[in-house]
Amino acid sequence: MKKILLIILFSFLLANVSYAKGVVYSDISVVDVKVKTTMIKIRDGLIYQKDHKGTYSGFLESKKGIEIVSIVNAEGLGKMTAFTSKNAFCIMKKVYGDGYYCIDSSGYEGNISGCSKVNIACVDPIIIKANKESVRADIIRMIMDLIVKRHNN
Repeated sequence: MKKILLIILFSFLLANVSYAKGVVYSDISVVDVKVKTTMIKIRDGLIYQKDHKGTYSGFLESKKGIEIVSIVNAEGLGKMTAFTSKNAFCIMKKVYGDGYYCIDSSGYEGNISGCSKVNIACVDPIIIKANKESVRADIIRMIMDLIVKRHNN
């Protein structure tokens, strides 16, 4: 009889732990969706700023920008990273499910953690650390390909 009671008790506890775990995972995914959706609003504000004022700079410091950034910073993990210039922007925030979420002015939107002041874009840190010689060689190769294509036309 004791074994049956222990099995029933154990099953009940296991079911409750599984349910609680599901609720936590569900809440985390809701937070991530809210962060990503709000970051898209920031992107839209930055694009509007560029279209109307010729620069991405200034939106994040505006009343509307501060309001939206505070919503992003209130959710998820840590504060949002953001860099803007006249011609580029990147915004990035750590999220629960996918590491970092990043959006930039090139149109990139996804899970990568390379947004920095040096290179205002969502770039994989491995690319940033690339050997200067290999990058130079790749650029020269691309230029040569363009010259050949132009010459053949």
